[in-house]
Amino acid sequence: QLPEDAARFVLREVLSGLEDIHRRGWMHRDVKAENIGISKPLDSADFPRSCSIKILDFDSAVVLPTNRRLTEVIGTVENMAPEVFDGSYDESADCWSLGVVAY
Repeated sequence: QLPEDAARFVLREVLSGLEDIHRRGWMHRDVKAENIGISKPLDSADFPRSCSIKILDFDSAVVLPTNRRLTEVIGTVENMAPEVFDGSYDESADCWSLGVVAY
């Protein structure tokens, strides 16, 4: 469990990264705590200053098709958005997964 200010910083940075890859037409499809890299210990004196947050493991990432809908069920089941199981989803499923991480 993270202190609220640290969690807010990490989530904001990951959301910014997701926004960037989505704008470029990509979807991560496996957003989970294990795929978030933090360059400094969360309890270090200068956190979050000079700390970088990285989204890791793009093995499941895919370029979104023209209609921006995907059908393949892939990722970590516990973090998947309901629409992934329905077989029709878009990049907003990454945001759902980040919400699961936040919870």
